Amino acid sequence: SHARLAALVMEKLGLAYRRREDPENARRVHRVAYRLRTDYGSPEEQWESATCLGLDADVARSFGEAVKWHRAAIEHAEKVCADAGEKQALAWQRLSRSHTHGGEHDEAVGAARTARDWWRRHDLGAISAAKADVARNLVEFTFSSSFFASTADFSGTKVFISTWDGYLGEPRAVADKKEDWSFYTT
Repeated sequence: SHARLAALVMEKLGLAYRRREDPENARRVHRVAYRLRTDYGSPEEQWESATCLGLDADVARSFGEAVKWHRAAIEHAEKVCADAGEKQALAWQRLSRSHTHGGEHDEAVGAARTARDWWRRHDLGAISAAKADVARNLVEFTFSSSFFASTADFSGTKVFISTWDGYLGEPRAVADKKEDWSFYTT
């Protein structure tokens, strides 16, 4: 329909504004796209528009508004058949980041855990499981078939283990003793 085409054009225009670091115009045209898609679009298109508005609000540092739009994206993802798991994981991950930047640590942690669960449930992460056997000095990883199906052998692979915490937006410091949510060495 013409309304769906107009919404797509408005979405692309909003992306161009965002790339030019003009979040106000990006938000303005993305709101038009969202309204058109609310009336005429598919749940996937509505998810895309809500996601764009959440990202626009993040760029504008309006984290309360970003949370609202990322939650709308989560609701739209529930209605999407194709790639619903990936869309849920992305929306929860973005919600976690908005909570983090807005200073809402507990909400950020909860959203990050939900995102992680979606990634794991749908085998969408590169590493779907990991466990350590300290007595044997062994770390075991289970790699996702969606990323590594064509790789037959990981012999000789070097693994870099980082203290990066995505929901915090920065590396986590290594502590000198064991604490909740801290990394330590022995």
